[in-house]
Amino acid sequence: MEMIIGLGASPWPNFKRYRMERPTAGITPATVIPGIEFVPFRPEILAEHAEALAQSFAESDDRMIFPVLSGFAGCLELLREIARRRDFVHEATWLARSPSGPVGTVQGLWNGTTGLVQNVGVVPHMRGRGVGRALLTRATLGYASVGVETIQLEVTAANDAAVSLYQSMGFKRSKVIYKPVVTLSV
Repeated sequence: MEMIIGLGASPWPNFKRYRMERPTAGITPATVIPGIEFVPFRPEILAEHAEALAQSFAESDDRMIFPVLSGFAGCLELLREIARRRDFVHEATWLARSPSGPVGTVQGLWNGTTGLVQNVGVVPHMRGRGVGRALLTRATLGYASVGVETIQLEVTAANDAAVSLYQSMGFKRSKVIYKPVVTLSV
């Protein structure tokens, strides 16, 4: 059953987002991508996660929903906050790195029953090469390793490439959410 969540007749534009979920069981092990190293979470590489996240969302509509994604400083503060949380899942947090630097990131939280995938991001020049799939696979396996049985994520509905990736990995849409966006002119 699909549920719709939103603010009704908001005077601001709304972005349609999907909440998608899947079980952690049955995920195919991650493939190797030549030239890409996948690094499990360590606090000392948080800045690399922030760099990958900032580059991934630099031209994204998601910056209007989540202004913190608009630059490196905001991404670094967001990731510091995520990593300090008691519900942070180290095993579901990964960095993808090429010889030229970080190219992708994903973080994991959980609410006691469900893994909450955060901020799947791949830098534009690496999209379509399997990096997002490999990051999400590693996150899913990480959740499974600590006993989490179901994971969910949110994605902007207009992000066709991401929605297609998630569907191809077995994620099913469970809710439609409308996020209001306020734009101010200075």
